[in-house]
Order: sequence, then structure tokens, then C-alpha cells
Amino acid sequence: MDSTPALSAIARVPVTVSVVLAETEIPVDAILEWKPGATIAFPQRVDEPLVIEVDGRPVGGGSALLRDRQLGVRVDTLRRREESKRRRRAREGER
Repeated sequence: MDSTPALSAIARVPVTVSVVLAETEIPVDAILEWKPGATIAFPQRVDEPLVIEVDGRPVGGGSALLRDRQLGVRVDTLRRREESKRRRRAREGER
């Protein structure tokens, strides 16, 4: 890593890292009917990679694992910056 003071300061800024297990859209009336024990179906298969996000932006994919009795994610793939920009533009064009 470059050791310039500005980059050094930026490197210490905390960011939020999230892992998305699955996503789906459900009508509010269906959500209002949920009770303990309800099952929510998602279109993703169990063996699909989890999406790793940094500050809400996808940066890669991973696999869930258990490490010292804590949930963890092994980073399997990382997206290149150009690929992320291309996907973001495509999503914005859909809106």
C-alpha cells in the first residue's frame, strides 16, 4: 500500500461490510401474515455464492463457514472496479 499521509488516513476509515444471503420481493400483506415458524422462500439456490458488500456496494462473492463457533465468510471472488461500475450502470438503467 502507498504510504502517503492521505492514503494512510483513508485506509483507517471504518466501512460497513455486509453479506447478503438472499433477496426477494414479498407483498406487505404477506409479511403481515407471518408468524413464528413461517418459512420465506428465496429464488437463490443453497449452493450459490453469498454477495459480499462494502458500504452497500457488491465487491465479491463468498461461502459461509463456521470458525471458532462464529459465522464467517470465505472470500471466493472479488469484482474488479470496472465490472462493478458496469453492473451499477445497468441497474440504474433498469429504473
